[in-house]
Amino acid sequence: QELRASGLRLGVSTHGYAEMLRADAVGPSYIALGAVFPTTLKRMATAPQGVARLAAYVRLMRAYPLVAIGGIALEQFPEILATGVGSIAVVRALVNAPDPEAAADGLMQAMGK
Repeated sequence: QELRASGLRLGVSTHGYAEMLRADAVGPSYIALGAVFPTTLKRMATAPQGVARLAAYVRLMRAYPLVAIGGIALEQFPEILATGVGSIAVVRALVNAPDPEAAADGLMQAMGK
């Protein structure tokens, strides 16, 4: 409660249904849902969740701001956004881009921003 009163936001990253339920129990500012697709940035203990599961999680957790994360590229934005998730987090789409600034502009346009 003190954290919330301070204006800071604290999100919880989840990797499946059980973790998502645990996150709900603590009432975070937002919930990250992933990894949606395979990622090479770190070793994952769980299998990729996929778009269908992401869509189901979005329906279950609609009371929270939700972030899709994990192996997401610009080409996948339309199917990710179609789930109703509010935000998308990317890493490789920027750090592996020949022009990260142009890549960021393209990603923001895909988000409608």
